[in-house]
Amino acid sequence: TTAYDGKAAIYVMDGENENFIVDTSHGSLGSLDELGTREVKEGYSRGKLRQDISEGNAGHCVFTSQSTGESLYFCYEPTKINGWSAGISVSEDLVFAKVNKVNGMLLRFISLEILLLAVYFVYILRSTKKEVREKQYLAERDLLTGLLNRNSFESRIDSYAADCRSTLACIYIDANGLHELNNTKGHAAGDEMLKMVADALQSHFKDRDVYRIGGDEFVVFVRDTEMDIINGKLKDISEHLAEHGFHISAGICRQKVPVDIGGLFKQAEKLMYDDKRRYYDQKGADRRRRP
Repeated sequence: TTAYDGKAAIYVMDGENENFIVDTSHGSLGSLDELGTREVKEGYSRGKLRQDISEGNAGHCVFTSQSTGESLYFCYEPTKINGWSAGISVSEDLVFAKVNKVNGMLLRFISLEILLLAVYFVYILRSTKKEVREKQYLAERDLLTGLLNRNSFESRIDSYAADCRSTLACIYIDANGLHELNNTKGHAAGDEMLKMVADALQSHFKDRDVYRIGGDEFVVFVRDTEMDIINGKLKDISEHLAEHGFHISAGICRQKVPVDIGGLFKQAEKLMYDDKRRYYDQKGADRRRRP
């Protein structure tokens, strides 16, 4: 009577007359006739139940409760005492209580596993995006200065002709004396000069338009801006760098739309070399005038 924490119904049945000797479920003793009138689930037979009890065979049958409509599992086996059989009737909820508990644990485990997989997927996705961004940065940016590099310059230069409303200017800049500075004070001093030039250019022009295309060469594109404004910015940059002992040569070419981007770039480069020649001619003259 303690089966299923005392919630199961216990029966003892006389196989000869089919009467109940023990029935813990009802207030009065019944018989298999009454039990046999209950509706059974598909696949089970009331006739087989009565036959098993009368012949002393073990078996089970599934009834539908008249009061609750739930399934009742009825299991029986012979006791070998006076032709009696013992039976136990349990509701479906009780029968599968432990199974449902295990199912609940499995469901929680699966839910946790799905959550962990989702977290892992998000982690992988973010890591992949970060790796792609890092690789893209390395492919597009100069590691020393952080400016856009030669690869970016070559892939974007053709787009500038169509990306302006009225004018486009190209500024070609060269850091004067880099080779001499590397030889006399070391490459760390040369790197410092290049970074200072890059910082000055970024502070006066848009980052997406400033490139380091060579060891000491920089290019800047300026859209729809008057020459006096461009010259003013370049003057400020030159004066700032001069205060730290650095000097640049620059060539500026500006065209109205439609822009010949190739001709614009080549003319700016030529003007830069002209300015660089004047710088070194002046520097040489200054040296010759010294006592």
